[in-house]
This record gives sequence, C-alpha cells and structure tokens, in this order.
Amino acid sequence: MNDNNESFVPLLYGSLAVALGKTDDGTTHRWTFYVRGIDDKDLSSVISKVVFRLHPTCAQPTVEVTQFPFETTQSGWGEFPAAIDVVFKDEKQSSLTFQHALRLHHAGTNTPVTKPVVHEVYEEVVFRNPDVAFKENVEKLHSRECPTPHNPLGVHWKVFSDENELLQIKKAHEFVKKELEKSIKEFREVEISLNELVKQPQRGEEEEEEDEEEKEDNIKNNTSSTKTRTTRTSAETRGAKRIKMES
Repeated sequence: MNDNNESFVPLLYGSLAVALGKTDDGTTHRWTFYVRGIDDKDLSSVISKVVFRLHPTCAQPTVEVTQFPFETTQSGWGEFPAAIDVVFKDEKQSSLTFQHALRLHHAGTNTPVTKPVVHEVYEEVVFRNPDVAFKENVEKLHSRECPTPHNPLGVHWKVFSDENELLQIKKAHEFVKKELEKSIKEFREVEISLNELVKQPQRGEEEEEEDEEEKEDNIKNNTSSTKTRTTRTSAETRGAKRIKMES
C-alpha cells in the first residue's frame, strides 16, 4: 500500500486455449477468458462483476459473471480481441476495461500442441480513498486469511512468490551476462579487424614511397648514362673531324 488513503489489488486478466484436434463442428480450440487474483485468490470480495465482450460470432458474445471464478469458456477456431470490463464493489471507484487478444498458438509457431496456451497480463489496481469496508476487504486479500478455492485451470497458471521472482531475476541476470560477454567478444573481433585495415594503407604508402625513390634513382641512372653516351659521341665526332682534316 502506498499511503493511508490508497489501497491496491493485484490481479491478472487473460486467456487460456487448448487444442481440440478434429471436431465435427469445425472448432479447433476450447478457450477461457478470465480475471483472477494472485495465486487464484477469490476476488469476489472486491469485484462486483466482470463482463466479457467477445467476438460477435461466438456462441455467447457477451457474458456477465458475478461470482468466483470470473471466467467464461467457449470453443472456436480463430483468434480475436476481446474487451473485459471489471466493476468493483466500491461504487465510488470507476470500473476498468482491459483489451485482450486471444492466442491459440505458442509464440513462433502455428502448430497445435497439447500444452495449453496461456496469455495473461498482471496489473495492480490502485484505489484512492476507498470505503472502509472495501479497504478492509482489500487488506484481507493481502493476508493468508483470503480463501483460495480450487480452480481446475490453476495448474496451468503462473505461481507468484518471492522465490519464483528471485529465480526469474537470476535467470534474467544470467541471460544478460551471457549476452554482454558475447557482445564484448564481437566488439573485440571488430576492433582487431579495424586495426588490420588501418595498418594496410600505411604499408601501401611506404611501398609507394619506395617505388618513388626507385623511380628517382632510375631517372638519375638513366640521366648519368645518357650524359656518358653523349660525351663519347661528341669525342668520336671530334675525332672523326680530325681524321677528315688530316686526309
């Protein structure tokens, strides 16, 4: 609870679907829409009624439930969104409407399986300045005195407890740790590749400088050789002239 003038009720709303296999009427699944308390606690002390507004093609498109368990079960062949209206016993408190989509298949597959498909959402509903009697009923929900009637669907629902939450946190921590180690490894590999790419142009520049120096040396050598040949040619020409003059 947040302060003396506020109370909160943890609840879950959702759907559970079971594949039926081949049927004469073409339906593929039996499904249930529901509103439930943590550990399936009876919420009838704080909830006046729940109205399920389903697809118009359903056998019962609108279902009103005024007692525990707050659920409706029907059969069909397709997924669809539904509206769930929750009305509380404290008339000063506004009713709530939750939008929920029925799921017939587990995430990532369309293959029917025998394991039920549970799709539910956890909410904490906060009540400001509730009636005294309503507030007392809310407080009982948080105590062990609250009755927990048996519900056959309960074996498929998530169990909320400190131990379970710690286990989930531990699993999440291990997952993040592995992903971080993987990212660090990939980053180092990329860093090494970048360093190799940076070094390659440097070697190329050095080779270009060596080629330029070699060209300059070749030009100098060619120039020197040309001068030598020119000098010899001039001397031979002068010698030829002298021979001609003597004859």
